[in-house]
Amino acid sequence: MMRLFPLLCLLLAACATAPTPSSLAADDAAIRAHGQTWLKHYTAGDLDALMALYTDDAVVALHDQPALRGKPAIRAYFARSAGKADVTFKLDIEQIDINGDLAWITSKYWLRSVSNGSGYVYEDAGRSLIIYRREADGVWRLAADIDNNTPDVTMETMPGGTS
Repeated sequence: MMRLFPLLCLLLAACATAPTPSSLAADDAAIRAHGQTWLKHYTAGDLDALMALYTDDAVVALHDQPALRGKPAIRAYFARSAGKADVTFKLDIEQIDINGDLAWITSKYWLRSVSNGSGYVYEDAGRSLIIYRREADGVWRLAADIDNNTPDVTMETMPGGTS
């Protein structure tokens, strides 16, 4: 009996900390909604609200440029364009995994941005790996966003077109 006691304690601890289906569903919904919340704040040019979606130590690694590390660098990058364009953004989540206070998605993305001032059109499509971390306040925040171009995700494959 004494040999089974440690095993029983381990099993009880695992059951006590296992997430419930309802908490997993709520986490999944919060993470899926994050992209639309990001787009709303970016389009409005609300940098404070946009930065609230990131962890303090977040990394954003967009193709063709050095990685942005931390909120000040991310904010400076987005300050140049946030709220200054008509944006169409679509995200097709291919996979989402939640493991405790970490979650990640892999997705296809399409972005078309038309500058309000000059009419300059910027288009980008590809795949992303986005990592979220639930922080002490219980809120899921973006910890890493890594984008890359892939030959099977192009502007021509954008669902519903660019309008």
